Amino acid sequence: MSNTDNSNKYLSTAFVSENIFGYKDLYSGVSSFEGLDRIDLTAQYFPAIKKTSLPIYFGVILNDKIEKVSVKRNNNSEIKDAKIIETDDYRIWLVYMNGFQGTKFDILGYSNDGSELYKFEDTIPENAVQKPLKSPYE
Repeated sequence: MSNTDNSNKYLSTAFVSENIFGYKDLYSGVSSFEGLDRIDLTAQYFPAIKKTSLPIYFGVILNDKIEKVSVKRNNNSEIKDAKIIETDDYRIWLVYMNGFQGTKFDILGYSNDGSELYKFEDTIPENAVQKPLKSPYE
């Protein structure tokens, strides 16, 4: 879900499960698109939570020239290419982080010809581990 508040744009995301009583929030977060003219990609990380396909890294592609996004483990050769999902309003990239460990990652955006257009280092708050945590909402 996206919304605008005081001229700032936000992307609200959540992993939910469905049961006979309705939907239950397992993990959620909000990221801002502040500085739309200064950034080309946003990034958000969801840790491994029981009953989900997490851990996952994802974000929004804000530069139309970016056709490919990759996540690279900082100071390492491990790299994963993102899946890109086209919506009516945004292009969302996502990488399932199974097998990746660490806290620092490079987020890379490439043009159609393979030229690197954008790169930034992102630090996640906890080590990307594969042992699922209990949902904070249970």
